[in-house]
Amino acid sequence: MKILCYANIPLEQDEPVAGIREFVRILRACATETEKAEVDLNLVGVSARATTTIQEFKPGRTKGAGFERALEIAEEITRLGPAKIKSLSFFLTAEGFRWKGSREGTAARLVLLDGKTFQRKQRFSFLATMSFEAADAKEAFIETMLAEIAKATGIRFELQASQMQLGANEPGRATPEELLVTSLAFAELVGRVGEKLQKEISLASVPHLMTAPEAMQFVFDPKKMRKSVKVDFTRIMRKWAKTEFPEYANILNEQNGDVLSKTIAPDVLVSFSVDKKPRAFSKEFTIWLGVGLTSPWFAAAADRPFLLSLNLFRLFGIAPLPMKWTYFSERDLQEALKAAAVLLRQVLVVFEAEAAQMGRAHERRVAEFAGPREVSAKEAYAMALPLTRAWAGDAELQRITSNAPMAWYLSPFSPVPPAINGDGRLGMYGGWWLHFYSRSKQEKLYVTVPCYGPIAQTRVDAPEGRQWPSDGDQILRDGWMDSVEALRLARAAAEEKGGLSSAVETQQFELSSRANVAASGVIRPPFREGMFVMEAAWRISFSRSSEKERRIVSVTVPAYGDGKPVVEVHAYDKYGRPSAG
Repeated sequence: MKILCYANIPLEQDEPVAGIREFVRILRACATETEKAEVDLNLVGVSARATTTIQEFKPGRTKGAGFERALEIAEEITRLGPAKIKSLSFFLTAEGFRWKGSREGTAARLVLLDGKTFQRKQRFSFLATMSFEAADAKEAFIETMLAEIAKATGIRFELQASQMQLGANEPGRATPEELLVTSLAFAELVGRVGEKLQKEISLASVPHLMTAPEAMQFVFDPKKMRKSVKVDFTRIMRKWAKTEFPEYANILNEQNGDVLSKTIAPDVLVSFSVDKKPRAFSKEFTIWLGVGLTSPWFAAAADRPFLLSLNLFRLFGIAPLPMKWTYFSERDLQEALKAAAVLLRQVLVVFEAEAAQMGRAHERRVAEFAGPREVSAKEAYAMALPLTRAWAGDAELQRITSNAPMAWYLSPFSPVPPAINGDGRLGMYGGWWLHFYSRSKQEKLYVTVPCYGPIAQTRVDAPEGRQWPSDGDQILRDGWMDSVEALRLARAAAEEKGGLSSAVETQQFELSSRANVAASGVIRPPFREGMFVMEAAWRISFSRSSEKERRIVSVTVPAYGDGKPVVEVHAYDKYGRPSAG
């Protein structure tokens, strides 16, 4: 497995010059140089003074320079005048070296982060990491190595505050097929639990529970503006969890934060967490549920279960915009949490009973599940139509996107193969995600047609006036090109104009209708359907990555064959910045 450890390095003076000098000092005192060691300086600024300073300083000089020379260039920043320094934000990265005391084969990274634009209490912080391979998180060399690094550098890496990723076909670990069938079994569990809950529970009268549009309207109600009421959410929520769910405890590692868990069967636990967004959206929260498999067959370590999670409201057929409890005052929050406890208990009774069976889910075989559906987009559309017609007679297609339904669950393991095969049909891990819109219901229905597993559907409110172009503008008329033909045309165009071979990975694969703002002319309110010139097209992108660069070729293929493909080529360095590539 690959283990990525983190360490906290305090900064005594929270200002640019001190931060840069400490960055250089740490590397000179604590780093062992290797052939791959390099430093990257990223200076950011929007003012005229900042732009001029960056042009004169030329931070790109570190590229190709030796490690020590790059550190000297970084030190030069501290000799800029106070006005020039004040105009900039600083992001310094060093990688490819080893921390003193570490063994061969480890990789180190140090980043000086500048939070100037976020206006935080503490502007600067360090992120120090070390990655290495190990057969098990309990190997004796790990503790010894961390102690040696601390002794040589004073930097203390904590295994408890690390990330662990399992590789494909590791000895003693679940096979790719076992991982897939476990995820498919969880998808079946979600369907069974959801069907039962939707028959037994109504969300209509749950206090303070709102849809995403309702929550947005409540949070930004003009009557409440300039009347902010401070509420200590974390304190109140933790007290609520301890009182309402004493059988659930925070037993997982530090990376999981406030995830509360309970063991319900051998090597199986159920968990839940309260998810609250920061700042502008700080007075609304939702709840996530999960099933954790703690067996070494799945878990990187005892406190790192293989977690299969979902938003609570997926069980009620609501996604991708889950419902939220929304509050303004502390009294509102208390009432919302009380209502959340009532609903969560009802859900957990059903969810726990089903989740207890997940410990043996890997013993099943892929052939037991529905599929394979190695279908094109049009074939998936035909499969989804009966569901949409049963939902709303006026349902019309808006978008089709390829996805990998199981990728969310399999992320702790090796990367999931592409969702679409070379012919424009679903691969083993793939799925088509179809968006439908009903004018009469003012709702959207999302249907997922996977290669393996149950066809799933979720819905979300779509009131008029929420967005422009409107949902009606985005409807696709019949006669659109199938994915097989679209991919053939896109590949030919990418090879001819983008210089990519047919071996590169297909990244984005979407059919949708978007507004051509330039062709639409000057748009003034009041907005109404039909104001925008809409262009329906397949949008397919191919990517190729190397150690130094990532290159993306995006191809737009007109959906009705009424034009030639349009190719755009983008290249980015390893830090995600545009490059000449």
